[in-house]
Amino acid sequence: MTVWTIGHSERGLSELAALLAAHGVELVADVRSLPGPGLPRPLNF
Repeated sequence: MTVWTIGHSERGLSELAALLAAHGVELVADVRSLPGPGLPRPLNF
C-alpha cells in the first residue's frame, strides 16, 4: 500500500481534487484527531 500526503491549507477544493486525480488518488482519509480546521483560515499556518 502506498500512502501519500498533501498540503491543502492554501488550495481550493477544485485545485486539491485536480491534484489528487492527476496522481491517481482514489481515496482520501482525514487522520487528524479532530477533523476540520483547527484554527480560522488566516491563522492556520
